Amino acid sequence: MQYFTFEPDAEAGRVYPQVSTATLVGSMISIDDWPTKDTVKSLVPRLEPGAVVTDLLSEAATSAYGFLISPRLREYFASFTLMDHRLYDCPVVGEVAELKGYVWLHMFDPELINALDYNSSSFMEEDCFDEIGPIKIRSLAHYHDLKSKDAEASFGVTLSEIRFKAESPKYDMFAIHPFTSDVLVSEKLRDGLLKLGLTGVEFNDGPEVVFAT
Repeated sequence: MQYFTFEPDAEAGRVYPQVSTATLVGSMISIDDWPTKDTVKSLVPRLEPGAVVTDLLSEAATSAYGFLISPRLREYFASFTLMDHRLYDCPVVGEVAELKGYVWLHMFDPELINALDYNSSSFMEEDCFDEIGPIKIRSLAHYHDLKSKDAEASFGVTLSEIRFKAESPKYDMFAIHPFTSDVLVSEKLRDGLLKLGLTGVEFNDGPEVVFAT
């Protein structure tokens, strides 16, 4: 099945990022854990002057898999199967009343990596984001071993074709840390979102994803 990358549209809000925060998001919300309610509350996102309000708001860069979303987008996601996630109240400060209903969608599942079929999946080696070529990764431990020998900290690996083991959950939205830097969504989720006219989203071609039966 064809999957697509999902991210904020840098052009839709006229100003990028559309919101600023009292603290740096990247230093507060970790890719390796659930944030606390107090952590998210301390962000205090504020709509930047001149920014257009969209259903998906762009914010300061973070390594975590998460998004600042409107009630409409939250309701839409509820119709699909997302990887393990939690929603945190995260009202945006601004002159538009609807901003108060925004939430932070945080995705985190350290067990999802165990559902990956390494033998059937295809990996691509990267050097500072430039593709080097196909590489065989036998396991997560094998990847960490290769990474530990990278004195220049330039070694990276991405998935060019993702295959899950039999009986693995079939997700419409997921990311596999550390092999995907992007959140991936199914064609069904993408098409429905575009049909409804939900704003502030951008899609690009992603890898082929196969869920074994």
